[in-house]
Amino acid sequence: LNLLKRLRLKRAIIVAKFGFDDPAETGQVYGALLPIMLSVNRPADFKLVAQPHFDHRCFDGEADVHVQLTPISLAIPILGFIWQAFGPKR
Repeated sequence: LNLLKRLRLKRAIIVAKFGFDDPAETGQVYGALLPIMLSVNRPADFKLVAQPHFDHRCFDGEADVHVQLTPISLAIPILGFIWQAFGPKR
């Protein structure tokens, strides 16, 4: 978990096409995603596009994600993990 704090999400564009056997389920999932897609508080470089298909079951998508990571910032957590896993036993 500490390692994840060192990652910075710079940009994320996610496009998903989905559909279920039951059109009502497709509508429920699409309705749950709408607030995320229409949110005014989301970062400008974050975009979620959901394309529901009510007539057939499918799932297809693509994502373009840019993450910033400074390798030296991982040194201390990695060394701490190695020490806990392989260091002297107490």
